[in-house]
Amino acid sequence: MPRKDFKGTEYYDRLNATFKIPTWYGIELKGNFEQNEGVYINSDETVPDDGLYSAGVSLSLGRGSWINERMATLKRAKLFREQSKADRDLLVNQILFDASLAYFKWLQAYKDSRVYANFLENAQVRFIGIKKSALAGDIAAIDTVEAKIAIRNRAPELEQARVTLVNQSMELSNFLWLGDNIPVNLQPNVIPDEDLDIEIDRDL
Repeated sequence: MPRKDFKGTEYYDRLNATFKIPTWYGIELKGNFEQNEGVYINSDETVPDDGLYSAGVSLSLGRGSWINERMATLKRAKLFREQSKADRDLLVNQILFDASLAYFKWLQAYKDSRVYANFLENAQVRFIGIKKSALAGDIAAIDTVEAKIAIRNRAPELEQARVTLVNQSMELSNFLWLGDNIPVNLQPNVIPDEDLDIEIDRDL
């Protein structure tokens, strides 16, 4: 929710909230609420005083592989009723193993993204320090070039780490369901619990 106030003046205050309800066969129900206020809001961002509501349905063709995995997971779960007790236990163990593996891949991707974010932040701080030293005449101005290149190298690494995190969260979502076969997607603000040693030993 971007917002800016300066010297008692509200420059802009933008609110854009969206929710999505995915279904296992690939159709996604969407709802959106938008409200923009402020002195410097662009004319194309103007909405009614009480906000702008919208709703719709979408079908994403590019996510077929994830949809197929969800369908396969659901079908395997439905086979429980037709399997013997021993076969059912094997199926349960396999699904628990696959779900655990997906969780730990998501946890690793989350930690990697934080590491690369720290790398980029450190490179930016280093560049600022070197730039100040160069302006003060303590070092040659050419030294700032290397520091700037370090920032440019770190930025795509962080972006790739974030893409991997999104992919792993989608893989983990294959194992997240509500009742009546309603799939659930991990939201971007959900993070893994990094202190799981005791809980994992107890549960396993």
